[in-house]
Amino acid sequence: MKIDVLYHWHEPPSFGALALADARALGVVNHAIPMTMSPAEQVYDALKKSDACAIVFVSPAQYSEFFTQVPDLRALGKPLVSFATEWCYGNPITAYRNFQDSAAFFDFYACGQECDALAMRRLGRPSAVSSGWVSTMAFRPGPPLHERKQKLAFVGDTTEYRPGIYAPRRRMLAALQARGLIDVIQIPKGIPTAHQVACLYANYAGVFCPASNGRAQGIRLYEAAASGALIIEAQPMEPQNEYFKAGRHRLALDPDISDSDLCDFVAALDFARHQDMAIRATELVQQHFTAAAILPQLVAAADKTPTA
Repeated sequence: MKIDVLYHWHEPPSFGALALADARALGVVNHAIPMTMSPAEQVYDALKKSDACAIVFVSPAQYSEFFTQVPDLRALGKPLVSFATEWCYGNPITAYRNFQDSAAFFDFYACGQECDALAMRRLGRPSAVSSGWVSTMAFRPGPPLHERKQKLAFVGDTTEYRPGIYAPRRRMLAALQARGLIDVIQIPKGIPTAHQVACLYANYAGVFCPASNGRAQGIRLYEAAASGALIIEAQPMEPQNEYFKAGRHRLALDPDISDSDLCDFVAALDFARHQDMAIRATELVQQHFTAAAILPQLVAAADKTPTA
């Protein structure tokens, strides 16, 4: 099975370009096309000539104009699968919901959030919740936890320019920084710098995963697991979105934990005591959460969907 994948060029490389390169190397992905950087007519022409059996559109709301610029995609005669990785229904950024409401031409709707899959089914569209994936060729386990820097690491956006999003994240990071319990490291997102993130996570004992925008586990957690770090997460969670189980693959904190309780918990951590937990998280990623594993599952779900 070969699949064509369209994705937004600004996806974290661990989930976007590098993860899809892994899947290409394994013969699962044919074309992996970064959208908004590729002219619409050239993309359509590549899809038309491709011998792939299906097309998966990852984060299609991010390149919604593409769908108004090309002929009817159904004319290609292949299953069209949408994978809305973003939180759509309930997100203060309403563009994602607006696109999901209007995009009725996909054969199957995979969603990164269970609430969004339910919303699609209420609209009469076949849908299911799906995990994400990560590049396990780029993000690899480092040394045992006791040989790493005995501290938490965080790489990512704090979105100060959008006060309504990530306020709990900013609060938690500021508290941990004030106690000297975390290194908050600014690394520009991109393919040339992804190896820096991978190296960093492979050499810190723990990676802190504060709240993402939604009620599911974000890419940072997948990266940390692939790198063999101990995951400490404070994320509101719908049970159907919990792929890394609390107490088995990660240390889960109440997302409303106070600053003082958070800092006391981290200060008392004996990272090495949780080595088995970190190993289980790494094994879970390597066995199940790669693009080569997930993409065929999405296409198989679309193939089982009755045609109108």
